[in-house]
Amino acid sequence: MNLKHVLCAKHTRAVANDNTIQFEGQSYQLTPPKACYHLFRAKVEVQQWFDGSIHVRHSKHGMIRAKLIPAPRPKSEAAH
Repeated sequence: MNLKHVLCAKHTRAVANDNTIQFEGQSYQLTPPKACYHLFRAKVEVQQWFDGSIHVRHSKHGMIRAKLIPAPRPKSEAAH
């Protein structure tokens, strides 16, 4: 038994049409496993480990790769 998977905060999220999830105001791009083409509409468990890292688990496919999508930078105002 891996204690990291047991002793962590767990949150359920639904996967959007573009294989992304939202968690704490940030977007994560999920990479579906080779066994399936997409995960859209699937329920996944977001695990927040004590080291602050985020991990995504699907009940059938196990751990899913998740990459943080950087927030767009605000456009700077043109100098006068």
